[in-house]
Amino acid sequence: MQQTILKNVDYGIDIKELQKLPPDKRTIYDRSIVLKLIQKNSTGITVPQITKMAGLSHQTVKKHADFLVAIREVYKQNMGIVDIYYPNGRIEHPLSQDTLQIGNKFYSFYYLNNPLGDFIHIQEKQKDEFNTFTATGGLVIEKRAIYEFLEQLRMFIEHNQEKEKTKEDLND
Repeated sequence: MQQTILKNVDYGIDIKELQKLPPDKRTIYDRSIVLKLIQKNSTGITVPQITKMAGLSHQTVKKHADFLVAIREVYKQNMGIVDIYYPNGRIEHPLSQDTLQIGNKFYSFYYLNNPLGDFIHIQEKQKDEFNTFTATGGLVIEKRAIYEFLEQLRMFIEHNQEKEKTKEDLND
């Protein structure tokens, strides 16, 4: 596994200032460092490697790496006793993305390609007080299965609408 080693992670901020950040800002900052290290290591990287490079605790790195997996920024593969984290892939084409706004949420759609195949990535984002997007959720679906997924979603919605209608009829 080839890796990019960053002997001194560029935090973009003086280390003393970094230590003064409020917990919520420090969390966002640490998560961005973990994400950058995973993105720079396209052949995969482990939590101990990130810990060593970033100077963060094992627990902090694991928490942020797993969060990034949950929102589909990265993916992981278990290799026996170790998890290896990978960037989620590359966007197939710059025009292969779109964003939809519903209320204060934004949904970005991407075509992704990574060693596991071709995928459609839907990422939920929210703007913060600084007008910066933060990923709050995500979904990755194999490109070849998207129509089957949409059909199942349609059936799920119809089924639940029927349940709601039945409930309303019983209450009348």
